[in-house]
Amino acid sequence: MFPLVKGLLKDKKKYSDKLSIFSIAQMLDIPKETVRRKVDALCKKKLLVYSVREGVTIGDNWELLVKKIAPKDLLSLDKAIKVISKNVGLSEFLNDIKK
Repeated sequence: MFPLVKGLLKDKKKYSDKLSIFSIAQMLDIPKETVRRKVDALCKKKLLVYSVREGVTIGDNWELLVKKIAPKDLLSLDKAIKVISKNVGLSEFLNDIKK
């Protein structure tokens, strides 16, 4: 997956719209200045890259972070699915969410 995503990142023409700090603030419904500070902190860690022209994009260190947290997230998801399946079943759980 990582080589595929890296290839997409290099070919900027595949992005039709840029992700701006303002659009992130609107989606998350939090102040723009808060988003700007958080993006700035993530840029310093090289997890994100921000420029006015290109917007917010993935930084060089994102792969290292994802490789650390993805296995834990998948194990947690696996445990949750097993518990749901054991108790009420996934289809019933999804039906309750849809209501």
